[in-house]
Amino acid sequence: MTNQKLKSLLLVTFSIWWGWTILTDFFVVPSVFRIVPDFFVAGELGITLFKKLNLLELIVAILVVSLSAISPRSKILLVITSLLMTIAITYFFYLTPKMQTLTEWWKEAEGLGITSIHGIDDIQLEHQKYHRFYVWIDAVKLLLLTSGLSFLIF
Repeated sequence: MTNQKLKSLLLVTFSIWWGWTILTDFFVVPSVFRIVPDFFVAGELGITLFKKLNLLELIVAILVVSLSAISPRSKILLVITSLLMTIAITYFFYLTPKMQTLTEWWKEAEGLGITSIHGIDDIQLEHQKYHRFYVWIDAVKLLLLTSGLSFLIF
């Protein structure tokens, strides 16, 4: 594969990943929580969406790391893609399943009229803590994707 084809493939892949992240984070998920009146139904829809998106991110992350590893351009790109893959792995194997479990426990606690469940003092606060972590990591991911795009363009 020529260097120009490699660069073009990386640019397209980064652009698609960046685009679907913006679309999901700023348009789809906020719309779901605005339109769906039941918080837990909206949450289940969000988790289902993110589980599917996380699988796509994992596949794309493996692709961009592989392409970056064979690219003679720079080690910076390999570092960026490796960090993106770490984020994708964290989402897929840890954070999204954790959010799903916490949401289920929160729904269970809500039904029982309690806040403490499964050894967690306040399930809503615990859920919010992980949600903030998810949002923070997503901001880092967007920064890395934007940096990768900038590096490829300039």
